[in-house]
Amino acid sequence: MKKTGVINSVLSGALAGLGHTDLLILSDAGFPVPKGVKLIDLALRPGSPRTTDILEVVNQEIVVEGLIVAEESQEHSAHLLAWLGTHFPDVVMERIPHVEFKRLSASGKAMVRSGDVLAYSNVIVRVGVPY
Repeated sequence: MKKTGVINSVLSGALAGLGHTDLLILSDAGFPVPKGVKLIDLALRPGSPRTTDILEVVNQEIVVEGLIVAEESQEHSAHLLAWLGTHFPDVVMERIPHVEFKRLSASGKAMVRSGDVLAYSNVIVRVGVPY
């Protein structure tokens, strides 16, 4: 058994398989899963775990080069943007329309579904390299 880090075997394997510029989608409970994107469903119940809980753990495992959120997050999930700004102050955060966010999510290598039920609590992580 793993001693530290992500102990969910499916999530751990997916994170280990990510390379530079790959996209990892962290979604709320209601976000549609694009065809062909591997779903790792961590939702337990409404509100748990939150997208931010998952991102906090994922950030310990991979290099986060960039973050992409929906423009609509500003109005509906301002707390998420504030959290991202606090926890990723040196990472470029791009804001795009939600329709474009959905289209881009189809390019994800994997999608991790949270139990978040707050609208627009979705983040696309662009993976970096540690050198």
